[in-house]
Amino acid sequence: MERGEDRISNLPNEILESILCLMPLKYAIRTSTLSKRWIHLWQFNLVSSSSLQIDFSDNQSPEQFVATLDRYLQLHGNRNLDKFGILFSPFENFFPNLENWIRTVLAKGVKELDIDLSQGVYNSCREFYMDQRIPFEIPISLFNCNFLTHLSLSRCYFSEPFDLTNFVGLNSLSLDYVYLTDEMLTNILENCVSLESISLKRCEYLEVVKFVGDGLKLQKLLIVDCRGVCEMEISAPKLESFVYHGSISFSHAFGNVSKVTNAYFCSVELEDNDENFLEILSEFSHLKVLTICSSSLFVLSLSLYSSFLVHF
Repeated sequence: MERGEDRISNLPNEILESILCLMPLKYAIRTSTLSKRWIHLWQFNLVSSSSLQIDFSDNQSPEQFVATLDRYLQLHGNRNLDKFGILFSPFENFFPNLENWIRTVLAKGVKELDIDLSQGVYNSCREFYMDQRIPFEIPISLFNCNFLTHLSLSRCYFSEPFDLTNFVGLNSLSLDYVYLTDEMLTNILENCVSLESISLKRCEYLEVVKFVGDGLKLQKLLIVDCRGVCEMEISAPKLESFVYHGSISFSHAFGNVSKVTNAYFCSVELEDNDENFLEILSEFSHLKVLTICSSSLFVLSLSLYSSFLVHF
């Protein structure tokens, strides 16, 4: 069969660059293998983009990943960068590279920062990573940034002093496997007054979860596998969505949650705490959408059935 004419490659560079700008970076890079003409065209996608998300993959070494990201940031030059995200699994020898990347994107005025270092073998039963990597310490330079609107950190810990007074414009915060104490959570709520969305996952040192205040702008709250939690108090007048996954054996007080329309609950330790669970559910009787995971629903139905038989 006769091969058709490659009309796309005959288009002017300006049109090809416009097409590449509409593609995700990783797909734009793949076009470099099409022909000699395409080798460098993908770089226009990079230098014209205000967003950079790069993930570490199994087919490259950490050294190759570091070299690639260094090159991307160099090609991007002094242009502004609104979003920067990285998925990596570094050992300590790559921490200086991480610090340098963070400093670089902060200098570019980044508004949305996502540092995900969660890759690795995680033992969910023992609640620790088995690769023996230590968490990355977030550099103090991050605390000096006053233009962040979104911050997502995974497998990191905050450096001292823990000063968030510059985070007044932050409206979305996500922490996963981050060292977080009750005092630090209080500090976050006192200083990050614009927060509308908070996600806390595997913050095992957190014991008292307290979101209380008429001035809270919080609309979305997610708490997953924070196994140290023994007390929860929520009174947030603007809260609309609440997700909780974890043990239900904690004391609770729910005040103003009247605006919550969507909630999700899942507990793997429900057998001895079904009454507490029912009390919590009663606080959300006004919901439009209530989702309970299948395992919790099964245990709860058995408990209610047993109670029915006792009173029958």
